[in-house]
Amino acid sequence: MPSLDVSGRLRLRVALLLSAAGLLLLALIALAVSGDVRWMAAPMGLAVVCAVVAVGGLSGRAFALFLTDMASLFGRGDAVNAKAQGRKEGDGGLYEGASATAESDVTSAQVPPSQPAVPPIQTPSPQSVAPLMQSDVPQSVAPPMQAPPQPVAPHIQPSPTAPITQAPPLQAAPAPEMPSAAGTAMPAAASVDDAPVRVGERAPAQDDAGNVYYWGFLERQWGMFAALLGAALMAYSLYRFPQGPPTTQAWWCFCLSIPLALGAVFAIDGRCSRFVRRFGAGKRASFEMRSLLPWAALGAIVLFGAAVRLYNLDEFPPGLWFDEADNILQAQHILNEPSTVGAFSAFTNLPTAFLVPIALVVKLAGVSITSARLVAAAFGLAGIVAMFLMMRHMGGTLFGLIAAFLTAAMRWDINWSRIGMHGVTMTFFTAITAWLTYRALRSERMADFALAGAAMGLGMWFYTPFRLFPLVMGIVALHALIFTRTARKRLLINFGVLALFAAFVSLPVLQFAATQPEEFFRRSSDVSIFAHVPEGEASSAVRNNLLRHLRMFHFEGDPNGRH
Repeated sequence: MPSLDVSGRLRLRVALLLSAAGLLLLALIALAVSGDVRWMAAPMGLAVVCAVVAVGGLSGRAFALFLTDMASLFGRGDAVNAKAQGRKEGDGGLYEGASATAESDVTSAQVPPSQPAVPPIQTPSPQSVAPLMQSDVPQSVAPPMQAPPQPVAPHIQPSPTAPITQAPPLQAAPAPEMPSAAGTAMPAAASVDDAPVRVGERAPAQDDAGNVYYWGFLERQWGMFAALLGAALMAYSLYRFPQGPPTTQAWWCFCLSIPLALGAVFAIDGRCSRFVRRFGAGKRASFEMRSLLPWAALGAIVLFGAAVRLYNLDEFPPGLWFDEADNILQAQHILNEPSTVGAFSAFTNLPTAFLVPIALVVKLAGVSITSARLVAAAFGLAGIVAMFLMMRHMGGTLFGLIAAFLTAAMRWDINWSRIGMHGVTMTFFTAITAWLTYRALRSERMADFALAGAAMGLGMWFYTPFRLFPLVMGIVALHALIFTRTARKRLLINFGVLALFAAFVSLPVLQFAATQPEEFFRRSSDVSIFAHVPEGEASSAVRNNLLRHLRMFHFEGDPNGRH
């Protein structure tokens, strides 16, 4: 397989187009922050200049050459190699001009210079044989040229004494069939020079060493570029958050940095090219009725869980707990003044992530007693699915369905799903993080560990007790490192990726905890069991508290119906 030859002109075009796209994104961010179109003028002007320079001008010839280069970059490595080979050989058979290449999607295969071109075999007609029949002089006919790939009919040498009879016309041998680009058979051309070859047989382009190219750059190079860009955006968001309002730029940069970082790991791990190859190979998902039965059972369990969580939601439990009312008020504040929202809310003494979906419900349906409770119910239903995925991966489909049903019918989970507070998010984030972690341990792929870390980092944006869950994941990592027999170094690196992404996604929250620890840990200090018992009775208080927590799931809960 020929290696991909990427010229400097193609690299320059891609760099200029990426610069134009980045400037366009900057212009949109400036418009979103300022609300004034004039702030878009400078980045938009630079974006237009970069785009014009990338095209090479405004002439038709420059635009045709630009289209040719873009067609070769979109996975058409063979076209670039053929172009370079044709220029080196100087045969002029390929890419005579930019306009010719832009008008046609096919090119002719080149004959190696060491082999002379073979002319096509001419079939003699009866008129050409007639003069030979009328002559009594012995005629000698030169032997025809032999074409190696095609059979040639035998030549009849006339005898001097015997009369020459009319020879039957020579039949041209049928050309062998060759597969076309679409997968159907097509007859081979009579001449090698006339054999059409489709451009773009492979996407993405790949060389002999297995390196995959996208738009002229290695897949890992794109991953490193995305990682650097994501890190830069996160750094800017961390610079903007402590400065206070407006925080719009900080939120934009933070939200863009996470998919960029995840995409970088997927590219470095080679997952993008594998997905493209599977998609390009025409693979389709096929289902059997038997394989759909567990998901149908899960759907029935989720419907049951929705019924017990949504029935009479506006009247039971009666009234609004002050934490629910506070969440709805803070959600209204997000809608009215979105540029003043930080990573941590001093009113709820929790991160602000749970308030965002409540604000969306308020915007769509208005303020009501169910504005926050609908969000809690949605997290409760998502926790049922997450519990099924985790236990199905650990113990099989039956265990997954049992765990999902117990979660759907659990008194504790139903109670928190009907109250517009943060507590119900614990079930979802612990289960989904555990499922992704065990899935990553089985696949041993770095990208799966990154997803698990991102889920754990996202959980830090919600309920306070989730801050203890990294200790559980540390025990899981220690168990895996002790009992694994091979590739401990690779496993250690993968767990490092998990911890890195957990910290990366929760960096604004960690920054607030580092800069304002008293405010961040105030709620934890107020509800800590050690703050309400004498010093000598701490061990018995911990034991009694543990027993109460074990009973609250199915037997007896707090006398306060909201706890």
